[in-house]
Amino acid sequence: MAAPASITSKDISGAWVLNQEKSGGRDAINETLEMQSVSTAYRSVIIRSAVTLHAKHYSDDNGEHIDIKQVASVIVPFLKTETLEQRNLTGKWRDHTDNIFGSVRGYSKRIKPDEYEDITTDSFMKSGWLPEANEDGLIQSYVENEERGWTADQLWGFEEIDGERRYVRHALIKKGGDYKTLRLVYDYTGPSTKW
Repeated sequence: MAAPASITSKDISGAWVLNQEKSGGRDAINETLEMQSVSTAYRSVIIRSAVTLHAKHYSDDNGEHIDIKQVASVIVPFLKTETLEQRNLTGKWRDHTDNIFGSVRGYSKRIKPDEYEDITTDSFMKSGWLPEANEDGLIQSYVENEERGWTADQLWGFEEIDGERRYVRHALIKKGGDYKTLRLVYDYTGPSTKW
């Protein structure tokens, strides 16, 4: 389902299901997860699941925050298929550990498309956004896993896809001298039931 016009990068609160078909298909998603050294078991669950992001976007005395509970619809007894990601959009480095991506450090901040710089994929990361991105900005989420040797840089915002307004993430994953890009497209399913 298309994202309502009332939801912008200033408040992405709601439930968002990854649309694998519009995101390049299972193979593209699997390849990027493999580059991030995600286990075969977790990759199998993710590409066979409806993965839902339950986002809570708010501000307090410590600034702007986005908390996301990521839930896979496939339940496997020995795998934890729900993660919690808490972001503070200050641009300050923070450590995070989860069962899928391991121990990472990263930062999140608000950024305008023309402020993004990466010579390998500049045009992919900057293009396609609705005009509101130039006013409200995008959300940049950058993480690195030193142990597994990869980085992941994402920009979050809204695009028009097949005539519909969609929440989208442009992702750039690097490992060694190789890199992959992926556009993740989400379906809006309504207010989150997890917060």
